[in-house]
Amino acid sequence: NSSYITFYKCRLFGSLVGKYDLAGVPAGQVPSHDIVFDGCDIRYTHDYGALIYLRTGHDHWTIKNSELSNGPNGIYTYTDDGTGANYLTVENNYIHDIGTVNFPNGDSHGVGIQSGAHNIIQNNLIENTGAAIEFWTASDPMFDMVARNNFIKDVRVAPVTGGEGIGVSGTNT
Repeated sequence: NSSYITFYKCRLFGSLVGKYDLAGVPAGQVPSHDIVFDGCDIRYTHDYGALIYLRTGHDHWTIKNSELSNGPNGIYTYTDDGTGANYLTVENNYIHDIGTVNFPNGDSHGVGIQSGAHNIIQNNLIENTGAAIEFWTASDPMFDMVARNNFIKDVRVAPVTGGEGIGVSGTNT
């Protein structure tokens, strides 16, 4: 639950980035925000379904100039109590080999976004994943999402998703 931290040129192998369960966050304490991963190598995790797993309140995170591979999902934001992560920037990354035989997942997104607002996904190379970029929401608000200048190749159908390059789904009103 720390904030304003930059991880620069780190190698994180077999580690969960983010927080899978917000139940451990003390009442009144805000989850980590304003976190930057720059030039990092993040790979080899089976835990909790993603290499980087963000929840409600994980706002103003930036993942840039990094390589993410060999995990069930690359970056996954999960919605809690009506909102998702906001102001996420994912840029200039190489995201690959997600949801493979050794790291299975029903979604297998390169970048999976649930709810939230003001998220930008740009200038990434995404390959060998389920849906490369997926925007999904139920009745929770989702708006002002940007996906631009991404190079996407070799996506495949996963058990839950249809293998879109960029998918927009859910029942947001």
